Amino acid sequence: MALDVSVMNQCWWKQTLLHSMAQFGAVIALVFIIIKFSPLAPVNQFLGGNVASVSVEQKQLIAEHLGANQGYFERLLLWGEDVLLHGGGYSNLFQQSVSDVIGHYLPHSLVLMGLSWLLILILGYSLGVVSAYYQDSVVDKWLCRIAWCVSSIPSFWLGLVFLSLFAIKLQWLPLAHLVEGSSIVSLSLVLPLVTLVLTSIPNIYLHTREKTVAVLQSDYIQYAKAHQLPFAHLVRFYIYPNSFTPALLLQLTSLAELISGSVMIETVFNYPGLGHVFLQACLASDVALLAALTCFAAGLVLMGNLFACFLQYRLMPSCRANLL
Repeated sequence: MALDVSVMNQCWWKQTLLHSMAQFGAVIALVFIIIKFSPLAPVNQFLGGNVASVSVEQKQLIAEHLGANQGYFERLLLWGEDVLLHGGGYSNLFQQSVSDVIGHYLPHSLVLMGLSWLLILILGYSLGVVSAYYQDSVVDKWLCRIAWCVSSIPSFWLGLVFLSLFAIKLQWLPLAHLVEGSSIVSLSLVLPLVTLVLTSIPNIYLHTREKTVAVLQSDYIQYAKAHQLPFAHLVRFYIYPNSFTPALLLQLTSLAELISGSVMIETVFNYPGLGHVFLQACLASDVALLAALTCFAAGLVLMGNLFACFLQYRLMPSCRANLL
């Protein structure tokens, strides 16, 4: 029996990894297909504003030098070689390799998204448990109303409101991240962090509230309440073991929403992260940087989903039959 379980675990791991690798390969192929059929021609990007002054023969020579005349599969292999050996290609916008650009701005994004992810999980889960425990109370009703209201507000609009109020009118916080090379953790992180957390909390809060309400209606909780056990005891031994894992899995699978939200937030607050760089690359038609950032974001999302599947497989035995 133990051998059968071990074989099943190995099969599940192989199947999950193959699915993730296939999804990542599909993302790479889709990125190259979009670039190939987009107006972002490599020759025009290389020439910039001097396209009209170059003859057709010169354009053909440049295209041959850049490898633009090769087939899709050959260009895909060349890009893979650039990623592995040459840092992902060259960014015309920043005049340096793509890997250097990502390495320079990645720490800022990791701090912003990492702190946001952790605060969203802690605050959303805690508020959801309290709201469910005091269901239909004044606190519960107001928390639900605020959550539904905030979930309908665009993150960039809320960011502009905070920017105009706390940075311009009250001048409590800096207007933008203006100092190059300053500390990653500074006052300029406060407004982007608060905005990103507030706009992302409603999902985890409403999900946790629903799951906790279902747990509180179970027989063992009613039995514990009949013995007048304190709230902290109920949370530690009954509510937390049955409601935290679904909240954690939801948070892990919400990395895509967090990344897309950080792009808008970093742009609004001029925060020097990869989201702001991504928008600059879009406006400047920097194909190499766009492709690398898209694949990098897709890799982060797939890693989050893979880790969520692993936790679900290990912590929720009742779901293993659906995963295998």
